[in-house]
Amino acid sequence: MPQPTRRLRSELAMYGQVTDDVEALGAQIEQYLDAPPRWLSFKGELERAFQAQSAERRRGAFANDALGAVLVMHLVAIAVLLTGFISPAQAFRSYLAIGLILTVPSLALVAMAKRFPKTLSHIDAISVFVALLSLFAGLGINRCLSGPIAVDHAFGLSIFPVKLNLRADLPLKISAPLALVYLPILIANAFQHPAVEPAASWCAAILYLASTGLSLSANYRMEASERRLYLTYRRETMRSAEIADANRKLDALSRTDALTGLTNRRDFDERFAYATDDAARTGEPLTLLMLDIDHFKLYNDTMGHPEGDKCIRAIAGAVAATTGAPPCFAGRIGGEEFAVVLPGFAVEAAAAAATRIRAAVEHLRLPHPALGERRIVSVSIGAACLNPACPEAPETLLGRADAALYRAKRAGRDRAEFDLKVVGA
Repeated sequence: MPQPTRRLRSELAMYGQVTDDVEALGAQIEQYLDAPPRWLSFKGELERAFQAQSAERRRGAFANDALGAVLVMHLVAIAVLLTGFISPAQAFRSYLAIGLILTVPSLALVAMAKRFPKTLSHIDAISVFVALLSLFAGLGINRCLSGPIAVDHAFGLSIFPVKLNLRADLPLKISAPLALVYLPILIANAFQHPAVEPAASWCAAILYLASTGLSLSANYRMEASERRLYLTYRRETMRSAEIADANRKLDALSRTDALTGLTNRRDFDERFAYATDDAARTGEPLTLLMLDIDHFKLYNDTMGHPEGDKCIRAIAGAVAATTGAPPCFAGRIGGEEFAVVLPGFAVEAAAAAATRIRAAVEHLRLPHPALGERRIVSVSIGAACLNPACPEAPETLLGRADAALYRAKRAGRDRAEFDLKVVGA
């Protein structure tokens, strides 16, 4: 894989995944796709990027989970009150306990959800906290019950491991150790509850163990699938970015003159048309310079084509160096012919630019033996200015600059001629 371009780095930085070694990252992703990590953990920045993406996703789901836990606990408390299995005073105390233990802390965390840091450790800690609050609230209700409803409710607490391991979306490295915390609490409640017979306590304990084991197994498969989907997404993102980068490079090559590196005739025509339209829209002046290497055919015939190509490249470099920053640009529009577009340049500024170009070519001191021992390569320049008050087609401006160029050649070459039709217009 090639080194990252700006767009590829932007794609990789989406979730903090920035690297200078894209090839190594791609190889790492392919390795994990071929042989998924057994312990559900990547190495290095790939793991950090996955964690960051997971935190962003889970941060948005946390409020729904917390509010759902509060709603379920309240519905259970209301159902217990309506059934009449406990006295209204007991029901009120249990309902109040739920409010203090679960509702107030959970709603406070939900209110602060948008301010949570985008790190997975904070989301995990908060999720565990709310889950334990839900556990103690459920146990509090169960301790208030008596008779058959207490046994039914004790069996119903087996839903807690399922909810924690699947709905809370905790990773296995947290949900598995957490099971060692809540399982003894659930089992102890079943055996110590005065309304639950020993046989029912054993059944409840087995149910707790089964629901925990099955939900942990499902948790493992879900996280493994999520990690694989993440790797696939990152691989396709990188491939898409590389394809887009390759397409941009191909497009740039199709618009660049291979010999000089300047824009080619196709791209020049498009950019020139846009520049003239923009000048007409904004009312800013625009000047077009057309350059031709003096006596180049004679130079090429005398020195040979390889030296002729070197001469063209050297002249192109001088033109590019003196053209100026965008929106100004230069292009090669013929064999030894160049053009420079100068948006915002009126006649005086364009004349100074033409002088700089001629001086830069002269500074090259390229010998032209066919003209004499002390003669050097020079350029002739024709210029035409666009009058913003009288917009004209790009072809018209190009024709006026070309006519000025031929006047410069007829006048002896190594000079600049301007089409002054716009002066005073």
